[in-house]
Amino acid sequence: MMKERSNFNLLNIALECGFNSPSSFHRACIRFTGKSPRDLKKELQLNSNKEVDS
Repeated sequence: MMKERSNFNLLNIALECGFNSPSSFHRACIRFTGKSPRDLKKELQLNSNKEVDS
């Protein structure tokens, strides 16, 4: 979802995913990916830019 909604801020993404608060989204993101939502979003954006450049 983060890749599809890259123009959304993290609060909007958390709420769209059904989380009640940004902190619960943050904890879940770290638990499942090992990265903070901000770091994960940056990584997805970098990968997306690399795909466009290819």
